[in-house]
Amino acid sequence: MHACPFLCYLISLSHCVQSFHFSPKLPFKDWKASEAAHEARIAVTLGLRPGMKALDCGCGVGGPLRTVASVSGAHVTGITINEYQVKVRLAPQRE
Repeated sequence: MHACPFLCYLISLSHCVQSFHFSPKLPFKDWKASEAAHEARIAVTLGLRPGMKALDCGCGVGGPLRTVASVSGAHVTGITINEYQVKVRLAPQRE
């Protein structure tokens, strides 16, 4: 197994969001698509591939890490010190 550098995000502990707070809006894309593109670019920039592992320190509820893992095929583990965010993430998803 190859290990990649730690994946650290600037996620506010006071909000439970599914995406980055600082993604740039891309021309001809809405915010959601711009955020997904930004998160995918992180996976590419780090060179993540299937079989690799990454750690997302301060993952919040894990929105970006799920995109990075999905795009790259790497195993991404998230940690957070915010108990509320853990509860939000582990709660059954509502549609």
